[in-house]
Amino acid sequence: MYKLLELSVSTEQILKDMALYAALGFGEHQANEIVPHHYGILGDGDFHVGLHAADFDSPTLTCVLPDVAKFAAALGSLNTEFERACLSDDQFNQISLFDPEGQRINLIEARTFSPTLDDNARPHRLGRFIQIELPWTEEREIFWARLHAIMNPSDDDEEPAAPAPLVTLNRDRKRLTVVYECDLDALIVHSAQEGWQRFAITADDFGVFRTPHDFDLLFCPAPAQDQS
Repeated sequence: MYKLLELSVSTEQILKDMALYAALGFGEHQANEIVPHHYGILGDGDFHVGLHAADFDSPTLTCVLPDVAKFAAALGSLNTEFERACLSDDQFNQISLFDPEGQRINLIEARTFSPTLDDNARPHRLGRFIQIELPWTEEREIFWARLHAIMNPSDDDEEPAAPAPLVTLNRDRKRLTVVYECDLDALIVHSAQEGWQRFAITADDFGVFRTPHDFDLLFCPAPAQDQS
């Protein structure tokens, strides 16, 4: 089964961008020596941003997929050309491809960073990661359903249920959006105190942080706790 590892972005200023995401509450991780370029990773245990000193279509959805080579033929049936297909015993196996609207997806053999023990214990002012959303199109809906089915094959009824799809498609989105659920009132106060220039309130009264890397962080109010 595949799993989202990180949202990979291309940058020429890793240290500055690391400071930006650290200020939002993301913690820094130890990167493994797998990629050949300078690489920084920040996250909260559920969602991670990978900052890469390399040129590629950004942002990229990077997933871990054990035994990548086994899925190469099936992925070819998606009627999309591979941007990259490194599949041999003497290199880091990965496949890079695009969805019908140009969203880049990178499938890699192994993790490129190590999780930290305090990931899930770290207080995160952004709240709880919910999902990644992409703008909806009919072609995209067909593609992502087929991609999810290919990467989650199972003929065993006793196996655990397959994970949720990597992304949700939303007609209201204009670009890739990372959705969080949080105490929105407290976040609004905090954003004002910290002077977040990229934070705003949307027309439907959600919070949004427009990152410099062509994706948004969207903050929805958490459901009220039942006091009964």
